[in-house]
Amino acid sequence: MPSLTDQVRSHRASRLCLPPSHQLVSPHTAPVASIHIDPTEQRYLLSGGADGQLALFDAAPCLAASADTASAAGGGGSGGGPAPVKPLAVIPRGGGHGHQYSVRSVLWYPHDTGMFLSSGMDDCVKVWDTNVLETVCEFSFPGNVNATAMSPLPNAHALVAGACSNSAVLLCDLVSSGQTHMLCAHRASVLAVKWSPSNESHLFTAGQDGSVF
Repeated sequence: MPSLTDQVRSHRASRLCLPPSHQLVSPHTAPVASIHIDPTEQRYLLSGGADGQLALFDAAPCLAASADTASAAGGGGSGGGPAPVKPLAVIPRGGGHGHQYSVRSVLWYPHDTGMFLSSGMDDCVKVWDTNVLETVCEFSFPGNVNATAMSPLPNAHALVAGACSNSAVLLCDLVSSGQTHMLCAHRASVLAVKWSPSNESHLFTAGQDGSVF
């Protein structure tokens, strides 16, 4: 005869169900290379695609559906499925502010939804004002920018690390709008960068050469 613990586990497992799947109405016409949920309000989703477009979504309906899954399962639900979530804004390729080529990464400013960053195959990192969807700053790189990172620590520096296809990592300062350092350790394209969540001076990088620093 099953133990009480096994019975409880079996009962819980029988009541598990996946939340209804929300479809985000994507404006992208090519593969989406990067997405990021804002870490402050934890509801706004950025996406960047190979078509050069950027999109901003409010993911709150998706998150609310997940939170209500248990009660909906117990009460039978209302049927019909969730409504598609349309983007709040779309930044097209080119024009006065958009990327000229494929977008490789999108990144929210860690402490405020008023600013985000994007990078791509046009050899630059763009800093955006979310309220007006215009660039306020742009950093030029010596190659494609595969990834970007900022320290998540409060009161940390305002350095943006950019992983470049020319095997270097560049550090750019949002305060001075200038580049401060070039880190050269990889022998091929740098594909990923990440600041330490506990020490603002520690930066980790990984590259196409198979190395991690």
